[in-house]
Amino acid sequence: VGGHCIGVDPYYLIHKSMALGFDPQVINSGRRINDLMPAFIAKKLTQLLISKGKYPQHTRVLVMGITFKENVSDIRNSKVADLITELNLFAIRTDIHDPHASAEEVKKEYGFDLVSEPGEQYDAIVVAVNHDDFKRYSIADLKAMMNGDPILVDIKALYDRATVEKEMTYWRL
Repeated sequence: VGGHCIGVDPYYLIHKSMALGFDPQVINSGRRINDLMPAFIAKKLTQLLISKGKYPQHTRVLVMGITFKENVSDIRNSKVADLITELNLFAIRTDIHDPHASAEEVKKEYGFDLVSEPGEQYDAIVVAVNHDDFKRYSIADLKAMMNGDPILVDIKALYDRATVEKEMTYWRL
């Protein structure tokens, strides 16, 4: 969970709870899990790539979406940006496509370049944000963007598992 409100509001609650003498363990645990999700997803994708004989430093991944939630342009505190940073730490080359985000704002805030349209020859695609624009991509469309033995990481479960698994490796939260 990213964004400028929900992502930070628990910290205010934690601070106030501690000031009143309470130990907000559940809230702290939730924040910790949320903060570790980008690294968890990047590690899982890296494991999937390696299991297919694809070495991270030779792979190319399309990340679909960088805004903090679907159908908005707001990129503040985007967990997707953290995911991209984690993928880059594994030397994975990423293309980022988001029709709602401003390319200038993304470049200024995170140092990432956006692609106006997805390319081809991706080893994997990560559907990170469920923009309505992405619903127009069929499984066949996604597969056409990827090379042999493709991987789809569908963070928000936009696609039907049974349908996708007939065509490619599929993983989601």
